[in-house]
Amino acid sequence: QAALTLRARSSGVVYAASDQQFRRLSDQPMTPIGHLLQSQNVGCFVPRGTIVCSVGPPKLRRAELYASHRHIEAIAARQSVTLPAVPARRAAIVGEVRASSLQPVQSLPEELVRLQQIAIDPITQQPFEPTYRIDIEFDEATDLLPLRCVSIARVWAQPESMLTRIVRFVSDSLGYRLPSGRA
Repeated sequence: QAALTLRARSSGVVYAASDQQFRRLSDQPMTPIGHLLQSQNVGCFVPRGTIVCSVGPPKLRRAELYASHRHIEAIAARQSVTLPAVPARRAAIVGEVRASSLQPVQSLPEELVRLQQIAIDPITQQPFEPTYRIDIEFDEATDLLPLRCVSIARVWAQPESMLTRIVRFVSDSLGYRLPSGRA
């Protein structure tokens, strides 16, 4: 029973882990449904290593956005970001771009891979096209945003001329990548 006690390394607010897909095992009939912290899951069997919750600061919420090389040039710090309604929230959530990676990522979070949100090579598990991580920060009103949830975001980038859009469309269609400052 001592091994079943959860202890946080620091103080803060308990955030429920995202919904997990559990398999019903023949010898373990009580399988959790939804978030593990919900009262309906008291007494359920959970596989070893399952993330139950996270403890974090009460006012600071962050997210990672992943964008293809076709869109990264238009994204800059301090631009507004909107997430439409996500699980556990009915209203959109507004945040701000803090920074973006200078190099493409080599791996993606398990949730994006599992939900096939970004095309990856099945052998190497790396994105097919250069993909960059963008750090987003939300205000303190996002306390109901579930951990590790997946959503589509809209970044309010600077307007571009029609010529810039046409050049990008043609270069993407032909598979030719124009030189940029991120290479």
